[in-house]
Amino acid sequence: MDSERLGMLKEAFEIRQRKEDLERALGRAVRRRNQEFEVYLEIVAELREAAIRDKTTIDIVASRLLDEQKRRDDERND
Repeated sequence: MDSERLGMLKEAFEIRQRKEDLERALGRAVRRRNQEFEVYLEIVAELREAAIRDKTTIDIVASRLLDEQKRRDDERND
């Protein structure tokens, strides 16, 4: 997933309301950035495919992706 989409995913976690699905918060993050609905669908599809492959949830997959991005950023800054 590219850095722009990871940014939307990170924003979704930040604006997510209590007991709200990640997909709904992601939809708001995508709209805030004036992106097309197709971008939302692509991100959700990628998360769902990874969740099925890893036998987990999209929340866990998204968290892992953001953790990996943070590690890469930290390594570049060192």
